Amino acid sequence: MGGVEKSDFENEGLQYAVGVPPSMIVFLTTIPGLSFDEAWANRVEETDDGICYLFLSKVDLIQSKRVAGRPQDLADIAEPESTDQA
Repeated sequence: MGGVEKSDFENEGLQYAVGVPPSMIVFLTTIPGLSFDEAWANRVEETDDGICYLFLSKVDLIQSKRVAGRPQDLADIAEPESTDQA
């Protein structure tokens, strides 16, 4: 991640993309409708090959996609929500 410093991720509103679709990862320092403290408290931890990965909880992910309201986000959450009701 050339030209990006660790301190850049302390600034609210940063969006930094690595790669190209469909294999792109976007780092967000702010998610509308979700505070860092809430997200951190609800995080999901997974370990693979000795590396710990942190993810938004399913509830927080769905909430953030609903707030974003983009067509793809709404389509993304339609499947998990319908599965929960089954």
